[in-house]
Amino acid sequence: MTFLRRLLSSLGFRLALGFALIAAISAGATGAVTTWSARDNILEAEQNRLIGDFNRMFAELPNEIGDPYLNDTPNRAQFILDGIRNQLRGPMGAEIPGTSQFVGNLSPDAVPESIRAASVPGNQPLYLRTRDGGSAAFSVAQAKEIQFYTGAGTVASYPVLVYASYPLNKQEQQINGLTTQTALLTLSVGVAAAFVGVLLCRQVLRPITALRRAVDRFGRSPTPVRLRASGVRELGGLIDSFNHTSGQLHRTVAELTESEKRARRFVADVSHELRTPTAAMVAAADTLDNPATAPEQLAQAGRVTASAARRLAKLTEDLLEISRFDAGQIALQPVGFDAVERLGLLIAERGWPQVSISAAEELRVRLDARRFDVIAANLIGNALSHGGAPVDVVLDATESRLRLEVIDHGTGIAADDLPLLFDRFFKSDQSRSRGGTGLGLALVAENTALLGGSVQVQSSPGRTVFTVELPFAGDAEE
Repeated sequence: MTFLRRLLSSLGFRLALGFALIAAISAGATGAVTTWSARDNILEAEQNRLIGDFNRMFAELPNEIGDPYLNDTPNRAQFILDGIRNQLRGPMGAEIPGTSQFVGNLSPDAVPESIRAASVPGNQPLYLRTRDGGSAAFSVAQAKEIQFYTGAGTVASYPVLVYASYPLNKQEQQINGLTTQTALLTLSVGVAAAFVGVLLCRQVLRPITALRRAVDRFGRSPTPVRLRASGVRELGGLIDSFNHTSGQLHRTVAELTESEKRARRFVADVSHELRTPTAAMVAAADTLDNPATAPEQLAQAGRVTASAARRLAKLTEDLLEISRFDAGQIALQPVGFDAVERLGLLIAERGWPQVSISAAEELRVRLDARRFDVIAANLIGNALSHGGAPVDVVLDATESRLRLEVIDHGTGIAADDLPLLFDRFFKSDQSRSRGGTGLGLALVAENTALLGGSVQVQSSPGRTVFTVELPFAGDAEE
């Protein structure tokens, strides 16, 4: 029962059965119509032939029967029937209604009573197809008025009923043969359709089965699950979509995994960065809170507290900026400005010494001014804090791109550190001893990418160059 239930619930079995039923019904209906039409044609052709034979025989029957040498005969009906006996050929007979006398190869009972009673001299012949048991027959009846005459003249007119009953066994055998052939053809078509249905089902279900197995191992596979497109075009398109979705999901999962790792590392890095200024502030607070602390120590504790607070504020500001990038909440606000003038004001506000600008007198661009400030400030501040003075800033522009170079003359950056330089909280060995949050260059990379530009770094002992290229909308008024 379980196997039968599984078989009946199988899509392949249902499709094969559906193909077989549709083909068998179509073939059966076509065969039935064809057989019925052939049956009518066979019977009609045979009936037309038999009617023609009957009509020729009927036309040969005499209109008068008698003997000029007779004055009369006591049995006129029998005399008339004896006169036409030799002209009745085959399964035919004749009788005069109302008498018990008849001639021919058939008995009156072989002809249906309905056409015997309806036959009237001068009317058209009557036809009827009958079946007695397993035998079929075609009956024809027609009445003719025959004059009986003697030497004294015509005596009387007698209606003679002439009938025939032809067997149709041979035609029935032909029809039965056609019916048998139709049944065999229907069965063969049904079996062939079921076989074709099975093949088509395999073509349809093979990709679906492969797709189901691929879905089963989708969550366990460390690599994207891919299938080879085969079968019909629509299913091939489905497999292509599955492969594309599998690749996208795998990339998404990998990105989420990597994002989770970065988040854990980010939390650890933030905790580490917060620990240093917090510990310094706690130690300075303890010193300030002690009444026995000397004035010199109080001043030193105040300076430590102020430095730690500034570092904590800078870290907080950078973290908020990073969080806005991660949340996608940064909206660009491009304005027109002079890049040389704005860069000079930025350096002057920060009070950075030993920073020189090399640029044309005026470079008007249309950018997000705040993003430009963040990029320039972090690069110059990084050069002053972790590189070496003097710091040269070079501004140049083409028709659609602004080029900013920040050059310091420090000890350089180790080659192993260059690929990691723009990662969040990354600090080279030289910069670890000099403080910093480790987010400055990460913010440079984020803002540059947001503006659609690029940032590169080249370093050698005594010279490090950060190069930023930013696309802009051309000369524009603010």
